[in-house]
Amino acid sequence: MSWQTINRILGLAMIDEVFADRLLKEPREALNAYGIRLPPRELAILCECQAQTIPELGRQLVEKLGSEASQ
Repeated sequence: MSWQTINRILGLAMIDEVFADRLLKEPREALNAYGIRLPPRELAILCECQAQTIPELGRQLVEKLGSEASQ
């Protein structure tokens, strides 16, 4: 997942409450509804997150993707 894509997803979630709520509850459906496509592994990483808020989701993505990038 590129940082540009992460920023796009999180930015949209910060300004669109409906998208944010759906992203936290049903990430696959939220991304599909907004035409955002991710490779399967990146989608899996996003779906593994157990965040209650968008800032928390952002932190979890940075942690998960940061650890993968360093491997």
